[in-house]
Amino acid sequence: MENGMKICGCLLDAEPKRLAALLQSPEVDLVEWRLDAFIAQRGWSETQTMLAVLRQERRHPVLVTNRPERHGGRFLGSEEDRLTILEEAVRAGAQWVDLEDDVTVGDRER
Repeated sequence: MENGMKICGCLLDAEPKRLAALLQSPEVDLVEWRLDAFIAQRGWSETQTMLAVLRQERRHPVLVTNRPERHGGRFLGSEEDRLTILEEAVRAGAQWVDLEDDVTVGDRER
């Protein structure tokens, strides 16, 4: 954008075949991928398969979020599972992770 403002798009769900295109959308500068919403809609197995799209070279930077129910999100699993999913997204290529303020220092340094 000309004025220096950046736009972050938020993905709550997408068909697997459209995901790559959405991560390249000219309408945004970066993308927040709400993994909790994807997992609630599609299950972990399908969402995990879709993480492979993060390996594509031409895409926007991605911020991954796995918001727990206690913070208004849709992730119902354990804290350990939630953080492991975020770690997997980083290994797949996500640039940023959105963590809640009650995550322990030890877990932030994983």
